[in-house]
Amino acid sequence: WDISNEDPKHPIVKDVHGGKGFKLKDELYVYNDFDRGDQRVLMALDMKSEVNGTRKGPREDNDYALAWVKKYGEGRVFVSAFGHNKEVFYNPEILKMWVEGFRYILGETNVETESVPKPTFNLPN
Repeated sequence: WDISNEDPKHPIVKDVHGGKGFKLKDELYVYNDFDRGDQRVLMALDMKSEVNGTRKGPREDNDYALAWVKKYGEGRVFVSAFGHNKEVFYNPEILKMWVEGFRYILGETNVETESVPKPTFNLPN
């Protein structure tokens, strides 16, 4: 899969592959009820890439977020859909993101959680 870092300056993902996109072999969760309206997406499938954009997935909007943050009442939420194999479990870049995400939910850091619009792309015909 080609992964897009949608918020390369965000403290949770800025040091993951230098804030750039990357390739990863993983089985990905698909969140059917996912809506960007109340969370800030940090990473998602890069649907502009040839690898990902040549197929239509089960979501009508073709929006496949893989990591995001949000507030929930007085609480903090960090979600990561990465992690189905050793390539991910022991990947230092993914581990960096997880550590920063945990620091956020523990209250050690403050980060932006406001929603940002989905990047635009066109699927190939």
